[in-house]
Amino acid sequence: MSESRKFRDFWERCKYDRRFYFQNCLRIRTLVGDSYRLSPLHLNAEQEELLCLIEDMESRKKPVRIIDLKSRQVGGTTFFKALGHHHCQFKKQANAMCIAHLSDSTKEIFHIIKRYQENLPEAIQLVAPAKMIGNSIRWKHGARYQIQTQGSTDAARGSTWDFLHLSEVALWHKRRRTTTDEDALQAQLAAVADVPGTYVFMESTANGASGAFYKRFWQAYKDEPGNIYKHVFFGWQDHDRYRLPEDITDSALDKRMREAHAKGDEMLFWRLATELGYDEIWAKRAMEFQLPPHRVKWAIQTLRTKFSGDITRFDTEYPLSPQVAFTSSAKSPLDQSKVQERISELSENPSVLRSGESFDSEFILHPGRDDWQIYQEPEPRHQYIVSVDTAHGVEDGDFSCIQVLDRIGRVQVAEYYSRTPPNIVAEQARLVATFYNNAVLVPEVDGPGIAVIKELLDSGYVNLWVRSITATNWTQRFGFRTQAKDMRDGIIAALAKAIRLGTHTFNSTRLLNECKVFIENSNGRCESMPGEHDDAVMAIAIAIYVDSTLEDAAISEPVNKEVIARDSVAIFLDADIERGDPHLGVWWK
Repeated sequence: MSESRKFRDFWERCKYDRRFYFQNCLRIRTLVGDSYRLSPLHLNAEQEELLCLIEDMESRKKPVRIIDLKSRQVGGTTFFKALGHHHCQFKKQANAMCIAHLSDSTKEIFHIIKRYQENLPEAIQLVAPAKMIGNSIRWKHGARYQIQTQGSTDAARGSTWDFLHLSEVALWHKRRRTTTDEDALQAQLAAVADVPGTYVFMESTANGASGAFYKRFWQAYKDEPGNIYKHVFFGWQDHDRYRLPEDITDSALDKRMREAHAKGDEMLFWRLATELGYDEIWAKRAMEFQLPPHRVKWAIQTLRTKFSGDITRFDTEYPLSPQVAFTSSAKSPLDQSKVQERISELSENPSVLRSGESFDSEFILHPGRDDWQIYQEPEPRHQYIVSVDTAHGVEDGDFSCIQVLDRIGRVQVAEYYSRTPPNIVAEQARLVATFYNNAVLVPEVDGPGIAVIKELLDSGYVNLWVRSITATNWTQRFGFRTQAKDMRDGIIAALAKAIRLGTHTFNSTRLLNECKVFIENSNGRCESMPGEHDDAVMAIAIAIYVDSTLEDAAISEPVNKEVIARDSVAIFLDADIERGDPHLGVWWK
């Protein structure tokens, strides 16, 4: 057979057999002994599974759409770069793009593609010559492969790509100021037509339970209507690298431990788990995820030697499931595992007793939107706190939120969550506070909250929270000032403690979903992730903090604590001092 015929056969096989092309044409940097060398790209088990999924979508004439939640060092980026290189090598006028989250990541990804191109067989380079310009490769037959850093949402306008790889999408929000990660993602996806022959790959490690990547992964995971993406997750427990040598003695103990668990023999189960060296976390995980001893002991060893026992950081790098990945990766003051646990409970047993749009003067809840959700009716002799976080009520703005907390049962009994203006919020707060046994009403005074306080004072509601008993100016006297020194951190700490210790029962999925996106940003400030909301979080945090400053609800009584100052404006008001001035309110001993 002539050399030219051999090459044509080789070329054709490379074109239609990606595995053959990867092994015979592409080189990757691998550690061999104590030094790095260039080696052929042989697909590992995870990469092979990805390729099989792609081939299945191609065979069904579907646009290839994959969203990959990564674990550490599985090889996803290396695989997607190889796939993009093959796409451009054999398709004239192909237009491939990779978007990275940081400029350093852009350089690192381009080095992978550059290494592929520079180490191709000489004959391949002669037949399909290409040159590198900046962070891109351009082929003589018109194809191009570009690597860029995520930036302006206008960057994708006018572009049409048939191969798009979006890297570390969950981290995009960290470098965005005026737009969200969702804005940037939509701009990139709009440049790819949803037709067969096009490819979109979104891949990322987890970074909290929110954001564009989080939402899209769960849409694919649940296969929601309209979804065309296939989700992929590879836990460390499925990777051959993450294990210690098997031990016969450990295997025998593990078998007995599982038998004890199946029989419900808790005492024997925990004794055997202790003999294996498991603590409570790993004993439970061994059962839940069917982890054999050589996997568990690798995890325990890695946890101690590389993460100093920090289970949260271990789970971020080496998650066992998508749920573990997202909840562990959020740098949040709120215990994400407890939050997710409560969400799961409510998904099985919803807590909403009744819902409606608004209360009227007869305390009847009018049907409509579920702005109000009632979880428990007022109990006789119970004392309640009603806290208010106010917004301006504009479309697409923040929400106004009213939380009702039972001080005796420490239960969230009602919630109002709507984009409504301050005057309506004040009226709803007054009505619900009256409904719940004339509750202590704690409106936030910052921003539009001051308008709520004015409305409440004019309404004559007595039991208003008093911030300062010595102030004569009502703006300095009433309401909760979240922005006062250290106060914001104080109320967040109170909520975090309540969640961590399980002292309070939360019934709102709206609140709990906000807890999932409530993080500590790069400046150390605790707030919602970009594009998300924390109005319910702040409202319930105020209620819990105020409750902690009051005496036991079972023995406290509302009383007028101080004689009105001579120079107070209230001295000129028409009020019965014996029953309490409506502009001074009452407070607790």
